[in-house]
Amino acid sequence: MQRQRLEFRGNAHDFFKVWIINLLLTIITFGLYSPWAKVRNNQYLYGNAYLGDHSFEYTANPFRILIGRLIVFGGYLTFSVCANIGHWEVATLIAAVFVLLIPFFIRQSVAFKRRYTRFRGVSFKHTASALSYYKATLPIFIILSIIVAIYAAPMLGVFKPRNLSDGFFVAWLYSPLIIYAVAALLTPYVFALIKRLIIGKTSYGHTSFEYNLKIGAVYFVFLKYSLIVLAFVVIPLIAIFDFYTDAYLRHVPTPLIILYFTSIFVFYAAKGAFDAWIGRVDFNNCSIGGFKTFCEYRARELAPIYIVNFFALLFSCGLLYPWVKVRVLKYKLENVGFENLDLDGFTGEIERQKGALGEETADFFDLDIGF
Repeated sequence: MQRQRLEFRGNAHDFFKVWIINLLLTIITFGLYSPWAKVRNNQYLYGNAYLGDHSFEYTANPFRILIGRLIVFGGYLTFSVCANIGHWEVATLIAAVFVLLIPFFIRQSVAFKRRYTRFRGVSFKHTASALSYYKATLPIFIILSIIVAIYAAPMLGVFKPRNLSDGFFVAWLYSPLIIYAVAALLTPYVFALIKRLIIGKTSYGHTSFEYNLKIGAVYFVFLKYSLIVLAFVVIPLIAIFDFYTDAYLRHVPTPLIILYFTSIFVFYAAKGAFDAWIGRVDFNNCSIGGFKTFCEYRARELAPIYIVNFFALLFSCGLLYPWVKVRVLKYKLENVGFENLDLDGFTGEIERQKGALGEETADFFDLDIGF
């Protein structure tokens, strides 16, 4: 069995020169240049990602990115002004509309990235509808609605909180904990549904990816990640704040500082492990045109990369971002690929389909919202 791996041929030095110029121009223009900066950065990164002897392309129009960001900025500015001058009804309405639009934003951002990614002159595309994203996230919206209703009940005069001897009040007080527990149990399920849309509804030209994700595998990944974070991050941090707020302590003891940084260390190690586990679940259940993808991510390899990257960014005040970005991309790209891929035969057929059918036009909302 032959394996065709992806390859990243860029380096941190060259990317730094592109990135630092874009950063300075973004600062000078008060952020207005950021869409052009994003396109230039992505063009360098995509252009150095190779499959065989061919690189990928990023062809997005910066003006569309700018429009998307201006829409979001305009909404946020309106919300802030309304909140500051006391128009809470309008601010609440804007916030509610924004939350309701999140699935639509996610869908548009995924579609935007796919549409403007090309390989050998052929674009990817995303065919999932916004409605399918709303269906996938429906459990989360139901839970959010219940939580809002629970907290809003006293303010709306449904009942008046009294004391702990009131059974209804006790039920109201502790009901959010039950809802949060249910939300935690449903999160991997919703995550898996969205993954199925993002990957399973993506195509290269007119050939769709096949994605056979088992939800049980996602739950197992979330379980391992949650246990690590709970045992080595959440519980130690609770202990830190408990000691720190103790009235008898007038300074933070050195052991607590060590414990705090240890928790950060473990958090990024767990994040690296999570990305490795979920990456294997994704790629090892995916294929296109009969060619199966593979993934060789290892938690013991990706976790140290994340840890070093965090401290590199921290102590360099962000200036090592190009080195961090290239380091992660190089590992992630060069550990995935295709099994028994006939690249010329497969892409040749895709190119013939493109010539016969032509490019589809962008839809009206073809904007990069920024999710």
